[in-house]
Amino acid sequence: MLKIGERVQVENLEGVHTIVGHGFYEQAHFATISPAYIIRMDQGKWTEDHNAFIDTIVVHPDNVTEVNG
Repeated sequence: MLKIGERVQVENLEGVHTIVGHGFYEQAHFATISPAYIIRMDQGKWTEDHNAFIDTIVVHPDNVTEVNG
């Protein structure tokens, strides 16, 4: 697992973002618990209805690529 503070790219999401934590999640209909990164997006996004601003997401490690430098 990458460390907190590491800069990463997230699959299907533009830009470079920062890991701010580690966690676990359970997929619906499965008893398997998977590791996850808690990532703060450098530029958050409004939901389509503009009722909420999202700046922190949970991402599976397979969808994260470390940014060197």
